[in-house]
Amino acid sequence: EPPAYKLVGSSGPAHEPTFTAVALVDGIRCGRGSGSSKKEAEAAAALDALERMGYTHNGVILQRKLG
Repeated sequence: EPPAYKLVGSSGPAHEPTFTAVALVDGIRCGRGSGSSKKEAEAAAALDALERMGYTHNGVILQRKLG
């Protein structure tokens, strides 16, 4: 099942908001990110989740052996 994203907060003035989102895998929070748009916050949360799961390092996607 693909990850889901949930907006968990926003702050800042209306002309320059900051959104915060979490990435959920099987209902479990795996990543958190912020950005100037909802889409940017979701992308940051996805990258954080991949980093935590060992698929990236410093934003670079790694090749991971399966099995």
